[in-house]
Amino acid sequence: MMYMWTKEQIEQILLQLDALSLPFRKYTFSVMNQKLCLLGTGGYALVYQAETRVGFGEEFAIKV
Repeated sequence: MMYMWTKEQIEQILLQLDALSLPFRKYTFSVMNQKLCLLGTGGYALVYQAETRVGFGEEFAIKV
């Protein structure tokens, strides 16, 4: 049996991992109003806005 997570469950998991500097030590997900900044969706992935944890505040996209 395959378990399908909802978008909200995925975001909660990503927020918990982000608080532990996981899965990326260099980047952090951009958060607005306690929600991840969603840039777009596709058939198999969600794309979130991210930025560097320290430094110049460069912006990136992370595909999950």
